[in-house]
Amino acid sequence: STQIFVTWEPHATTGKHNFFFHVVSTISRDCLLNLMLFKMESTNNLRSWVMLLFLSIIWGSSFILIKRGLTGFSPVQVGILRVSVTALAFMPFALFHLRRYKNKNTRYLILSGVLGSALPSMLFPLAQTKLSSGVAGILNSLSPLFALLLGIIWFGQYWKKIWLLGVFLGLAGAIVLIAFQNGVQWDGNIEQYQYAGYAVLATICYGMSVNVVKKYLQDVPSLQISAFSFSLIGVPIWLMIPPAGIPEQLATEPQAWSALGYIALLALAGTALATVVFFRLVQMTNVVFSSSVAYLIPIVALLWGLVDNEPFNAWQLVGMVLILAGVYLTKR
Repeated sequence: STQIFVTWEPHATTGKHNFFFHVVSTISRDCLLNLMLFKMESTNNLRSWVMLLFLSIIWGSSFILIKRGLTGFSPVQVGILRVSVTALAFMPFALFHLRRYKNKNTRYLILSGVLGSALPSMLFPLAQTKLSSGVAGILNSLSPLFALLLGIIWFGQYWKKIWLLGVFLGLAGAIVLIAFQNGVQWDGNIEQYQYAGYAVLATICYGMSVNVVKKYLQDVPSLQISAFSFSLIGVPIWLMIPPAGIPEQLATEPQAWSALGYIALLALAGTALATVVFFRLVQMTNVVFSSSVAYLIPIVALLWGLVDNEPFNAWQLVGMVLILAGVYLTKR
């Protein structure tokens, strides 16, 4: 409501009273609205950073969970199980919100599910058969770059020079982490670069997915996006479980059940919960900032790698600083 201050002047005319009344009322209203907008902007800004940090921790832990899942299953099996468990978790929500489903969104929901979950869920385990979990987390930092480039080229994404600077600054940090992960240089043969390409392809898929959500699913609640997209791709993925040999693997491989536990945790926390939060973050901010979660993921991934006896050196610290600076610039 508008707060109004009235000053009584005995010798003023009625017209002067009305004019003074109108001016004070307008100023008071504008001040109140500006204060409310400032509080809303501050709250949304804090919330977006909290969500970014939460996603960084959850997704940064995904690579060590993938590594544990690979002890009992093949890369394709890990991807199938991850998507299957996630789809199963989202199915009740999809049925609950079924009356709000719009047929016009079907292709975009499928596209989002395939590019944002199904393909990366298989590509990253494939990459990690030759790469460490820390390096996989580092390569994930390419997602904002592809999100920006694809957004500009195909989706008409508005952008600022400072965003572009932030993306390339973060990318430079990722390059430092890769080049000096062993203290001198990444000592990788051609096969390692080939498997790194699988991780890069996964980041391209992520970049396309966030643009699809931002462009075509902006008005759809994040929970519904996740529930519908995973339900749509979940049915065909479930049908792949027997041909993929997963039941036989559980019956014959001693480490399969413990690996399944890691994959279930990866699916429920790293995919189901995190996907809802991420889509909401995309809607609250912009494609570049929301994709910048990939800049913080390497930090968490490298910390897990340190726990798992993967190397850490001063150059990696330099890379982390550059990455955090890039995240800051993409928010300005």
